[in-house]
Parts: sequence; structure tokens; C-alpha cells
Amino acid sequence: MSISVNEFSSQGQRDRVIRRRLPLWDSDPPKVKVLMDLYRYWESLRPEGLIPTRQNFDVMKLKAVMGTTTVIEVDQATPENFRFRLFGTQIPLPMPLSNRTLSAVRESEPYFKMVEQDYNAARDIGVPLYHEVVALIDYVTHSYARLILPFASDGRNVNQLMVSSVRQDFPDLVKLMN
Repeated sequence: MSISVNEFSSQGQRDRVIRRRLPLWDSDPPKVKVLMDLYRYWESLRPEGLIPTRQNFDVMKLKAVMGTTTVIEVDQATPENFRFRLFGTQIPLPMPLSNRTLSAVRESEPYFKMVEQDYNAARDIGVPLYHEVVALIDYVTHSYARLILPFASDGRNVNQLMVSSVRQDFPDLVKLMN
């Protein structure tokens, strides 16, 4: 099985991000259970194959990841203008991001590039994405698994993303960082 690993870095290596995308339909390699439970619940909301609406998503399903879940408005916006509706993620960024645009995370250009690419892909293809991420931001390393779930008011055109993450160590990705 081929798993893609992408690196985003800044000049001087102050900030670097290594991200690995994993297929959700394959049980190998193993993934974080709470994120896979969210994914399976999201799948259960689409019996006809349409993208579910966020209004149909029971927020109680987020209980285990509430503090690390973000909702992003992506309706007819360029990725730079995606708006954080709810921001709960514990990655230390320079300011609170509720009701700000994605461009506010440009404090770390590599992190912004990774997030922009992933959010844009989830919006454009309308399918969930699962990543393992190691981010060096201002010389501090963060390691987490992340699930991006798309939502569409009309079942077809994604207008919101729900992003949940769980802290997890990925020694092989950290090794690539050095």
C-alpha cells in the first residue's frame, strides 16, 4: 500500500509540517478509534450517498474530541477566506480564531499551506480525509491524528468542514523532521 507523506517547511526550518494521508476504508495502518467512530457515524448519515448536513450531525458524538474540534465555513470562498466558525483546536496559534479567516494562521506559513491544501481538497472532493500530522511551530513539536468531515446543506456542495484531532505520537514522522 502506498501512503503519501508531504512536507511543508519555512526558510530557516523554524516551522515545518509533515503530514501523512491515510485511507479511511482500510484498517491498516490502524487509526485513532474515536476519529474512526466519528467517520462511521458521518457515513451513517448518508444512506443515499449524499454529503450529510451538519444540522443532522449529533454534537454529542463529539464529546470525546469537543476541545479539539473546529467548524469551518467554506461556502463559495477561496481557501484563504475560509472562516473559522468554532475553534477548539489546541495547536498554539497566535490568537483566538473564532470568526476569523484561515489566512489568520499565516503566522506559520508551512502550517497554513498544509491546512489550506487539506481543507480545499475536502471541500472540492466532498469526502472525509484522515491525516497523521507532525508540526514544528516556532520550534515546538505537535503531533496529532486529524479527521476532516465535509458537510453540505444541499447534499452536494460542501459549505462546512468539521475538523477533529487527537494528540498522538508518530516517531517515524518525527524522525523525518530531523
